[in-house]
Amino acid sequence: MYDLAEHSEAVTGLHMEPFPQQPSSSEIKYYILATTPKRIYQFIGSVAKGETPQFVQLFAMYNPGTVQFLEIPGTLRESQLQLWPAKPNTTPLSFAWLTGAGIYYGQLGFGDHMPVDWRKGKYLRERYLEKIYTTK
Repeated sequence: MYDLAEHSEAVTGLHMEPFPQQPSSSEIKYYILATTPKRIYQFIGSVAKGETPQFVQLFAMYNPGTVQFLEIPGTLRESQLQLWPAKPNTTPLSFAWLTGAGIYYGQLGFGDHMPVDWRKGKYLRERYLEKIYTTK
């Protein structure tokens, strides 16, 4: 599949979601988010219906160094990714990522079906919060 081990951090969250509207009847387009304690990654691509193993084709288009990610430094060795829909039993449109530095949250955008630099707000329209509490 795809190896996130270049920084020796555990994967702490993984979520995949098919795009709500599919451009083709022979392929399914997916949006995948993966988190480590300090990074959130996005993978977007198509999988042929019936292909096994299922996501090899999608991850094959990503070379090391080309995958989109955002890094938020922190000292915790864990983080948590949560997604939720606007209505029950629909595609999640919002996400929150709890990290050692605070909560990062935003909206998933399924617009033009192309992977883009979401750090500029195209796919994840985000705001980064200050630490919501401090411990001593």
